[in-house]
Amino acid sequence: MAPPPTAYRIVKWLLVFAALVAVAAAVVGDGTIARIIPRLPEVSFDERVILAILSLAGLLMLTVLATRLASMSRSARRVRALERATDGVVTPALRNPIMVHGLRTLFGGGLPRIGSRIAVLADLEGISLWGGAVKPRLIASAQWSEVRTIRADSIVVGDREVSVMVLRIRRGGTSAELPIALGTGRAAALTLGGADFFARLRQIKSWHRAEIAATTGSIPIIRPEQLQPAN
Repeated sequence: MAPPPTAYRIVKWLLVFAALVAVAAAVVGDGTIARIIPRLPEVSFDERVILAILSLAGLLMLTVLATRLASMSRSARRVRALERATDGVVTPALRNPIMVHGLRTLFGGGLPRIGSRIAVLADLEGISLWGGAVKPRLIASAQWSEVRTIRADSIVVGDREVSVMVLRIRRGGTSAELPIALGTGRAAALTLGGADFFARLRQIKSWHRAEIAATTGSIPIIRPEQLQPAN
């Protein structure tokens, strides 16, 4: 059975269909168009310029909308695929230049391409960043023992302030901070904020605390009598 069409495929084929209709109208209906154009009211040069600008603006808006819908569709499929494969916490996230710089500091220049939307996975193994869609592609990962701290902060993106989860990671003698903007998966609100952000942050930190406690264990208390030399 064929998989249901995604928003990306729907938008793509709608755009292709619209382009084909426009080409067909220009080629097949050439005679009809030639008969209609003389009947149209005359348009001044200024009006033609305005119409052209509005048409280009509309085309640009459609292109941006199609790109955003396609990106959201890939992000949703990526998150669902990771959720099916693990019991950990999966959340969409958005790329930012500071995060990319921190990743390159920690992992060098051999990182795969990082798209505008990624996924964050926190599970038994540690914390990892993923790209791809139906088949998620690992970008980078760190074991919990390499994660020194997880805290909340904010960065400025464009003209607005965005809440971020900051991971301080030490790997192979190199330390860097990764500010990660946790996403919502919705077009209306791209990033988590307020109570939703802190709820997701607590979920991720709970994995960190649990795994650190499991690997380090409790520190034994040495009593004075235990320091006495044996007879």
